[in-house]
Amino acid sequence: VAQSEDVVAAPTSPSLSASPSTVERRRRRASLAPRSAAGTAALPSPPARLHLRRAVGWTAEPGLLLWLPEPELIAYAVGAALVVQRVDTSEQRHLFGHTAPICALATAAAAPLLATAQEGPLAIVRLWERRSGACLALLQQHACDMHALALSHDGTRLAAVGKDHRARQMLALWDISAADAPVPAVELVDAKVTLHHVRRLAFVPPAGGSAEEPQLASCGFESVRFWRVKRGKLHCCGLPLQHHEGEMLLDLAFDPPPASPDEEAAAPDRPPVRMLVSSSGGKLFQVDPLARRLEYVFALHDGPIDALAFGRGFAVTGGADGKLCAWRLDFGACWLERELEGPVVALSPSPDGLKLLAGTRRGAVGLLNFASGQLAPLLRAHTDFICAVASDPHNRELATASCDGTVRVWELDGAAPQLVEFEVPGGCARSVAYHPADYSLACGFDDGTVRVFDIGSTSLLAEHRQHRGRVLALAHAHGARRLFSAASDGSLVAYDSAHEYQPCRSHAATPGADSPCLAVSADDTLLVAGGLQASALLLLDAASLLPLAAVPLGSDATALAFGAGRALYAATAGCELICVTFADGEDGAAASATVRSVATRAHPSLPDALAVSPDGRLLVSAGADGMLRAWATAALQRPGVRAAPLHACERYVGHVDHVAGLAFSPDGRTLLSVGGGDAALLWDVAWREEAAVSDAIAQEGVDESLRQAAASRRRVLAAIEAEAAEARSVVPAPEQLLAQLRDE
Repeated sequence: VAQSEDVVAAPTSPSLSASPSTVERRRRRASLAPRSAAGTAALPSPPARLHLRRAVGWTAEPGLLLWLPEPELIAYAVGAALVVQRVDTSEQRHLFGHTAPICALATAAAAPLLATAQEGPLAIVRLWERRSGACLALLQQHACDMHALALSHDGTRLAAVGKDHRARQMLALWDISAADAPVPAVELVDAKVTLHHVRRLAFVPPAGGSAEEPQLASCGFESVRFWRVKRGKLHCCGLPLQHHEGEMLLDLAFDPPPASPDEEAAAPDRPPVRMLVSSSGGKLFQVDPLARRLEYVFALHDGPIDALAFGRGFAVTGGADGKLCAWRLDFGACWLERELEGPVVALSPSPDGLKLLAGTRRGAVGLLNFASGQLAPLLRAHTDFICAVASDPHNRELATASCDGTVRVWELDGAAPQLVEFEVPGGCARSVAYHPADYSLACGFDDGTVRVFDIGSTSLLAEHRQHRGRVLALAHAHGARRLFSAASDGSLVAYDSAHEYQPCRSHAATPGADSPCLAVSADDTLLVAGGLQASALLLLDAASLLPLAAVPLGSDATALAFGAGRALYAATAGCELICVTFADGEDGAAASATVRSVATRAHPSLPDALAVSPDGRLLVSAGADGMLRAWATAALQRPGVRAAPLHACERYVGHVDHVAGLAFSPDGRTLLSVGGGDAALLWDVAWREEAAVSDAIAQEGVDESLRQAAASRRRVLAAIEAEAAEARSVVPAPEQLLAQLRDE
């Protein structure tokens, strides 16, 4: 799922005729000059591998939630990743490949195909095979602004809407009937620039098993149009709206065909295909797509109807007012109504039409069972950038802080359900930290406020505004006596945790700080602050906030993390990793600090997050490039290490955007990463010792299987040899045959 890459450089063998000076020059050019035994050549690999287990999130936009034709599978977008999840077990499969957030999804009812499109200037469409997750084709016809996709019922046609290089809206149609063939082939049928606005796109279901070219329907501002291919070109015709101009038509849906002959016989008067189109004025238009005629107009909602879906014998509407309504097909009465916690932006029915996925603008997805009328929560998500993450020191839980004004607590295991949500309307949560002993959270906000919440009672314990800038860093002392906060105004404040978090100390280091970061030593004697002094680490006494020393660096520190002992790891704005070791003085404070740059090219862009495993063996870094890098701390702490220790780094792809925070679970078996894409990723940490045991057990099973196969092969060969010997004994020798012929 998550891709890992070992960055290992292997020296090439010099030719026998090359002189030693030539060999040395080649090695220097390849940055592979031989080093001492303590150098890079002997660096161990990271002691663990990461495996992406779960993506907690959903891109809460229209059309990014689908119930697949397989009864228990759903698909939804999480940033640039496509998640395929089982409804019953919540097991996930992740499909990566897009380089920008996904903006459109489409699936085929009678073919195992799934299509996704990404936003931005690189408008790429990916065609996937649903069962294997393999990417069958990459299509690019548009220049930018992809926003609608459609797959035909039989999976032979794919349509997409975007803009061309002159910013004109363009509809493209591909023939993908041979996309999953042994020799894949995708052909562009036609690409047509249209002046009519297209917001949604869908193929008209075939009526009565018709073998004609699939017909395409679209809706947009004051426009419902039908598209058909004639003589290799796209042609369209409009539908008169009959005095309903000025409406933005938001979504369209088609009545599913009968599931069985009995269902078709039960409704002989049913039209072959029924089409519904919703509008921004709360109206619903019923259209006959075969006759291309507007039949009825119903006024159902007071506001826009953003989402439509069909069930078996009824239709469902979701409005910006948060109401989810199920209607009989005469639309005379609403027989089921549910009010959701936000505007409804996505609806998708199950293949049997008895269940429905409903997604809201606030990032919540619910599962509605029409038989029982129950609406069960399926997943929740942040709706803006996630700035920070923290792991509960005592429970299998995590907390995330987001710019959507919420701080949320999640469970680490299973489907990672949301447990608690703290909302500050209009606020932006920038940092979060768990109390070492109590079941409480400290959160920093954009307005300079630090708030402490009790998770068990969901109450506010304390609120203090001591900063004039954004509170970007929070850290608790391990003994639970102090809480420290650092803000973009360059100030540092200590709070007394035992006395209602009253501010007790402060330190003003610099007029401004872009990215302050904090770290507290394990013995609670040393507080290290980065970003509060230009190109230096500020060492302070944790009890009094008195400055002890300033450790010069080549650039500002952007992230800090203490490892085993008194080793401190720092990521800098110069894209390097630095290891700082402290020696204790008589008073317990740091008497001296030794600074070593252990990775000068750790990241191609700004690294903003660091995390060290609880046992201190594994360091993970991440930043603006969206890639996680795992390092062996044993290699980073070795004397004589210089430049980038490539042998100690493994890279993992999961985020496509900025990674803002990392945290390990207390047992070290789970890594949490957050950032762009409005998602939190949960990574399983597989320690190599356990993996080696598992590999040994698996190898024993393989060896036993090979032994059994060899024994079976020997038995088969013996049986064949016995049959051959018996046949030879029955067949007479040539001399006997000649004698018989002479006698005859």
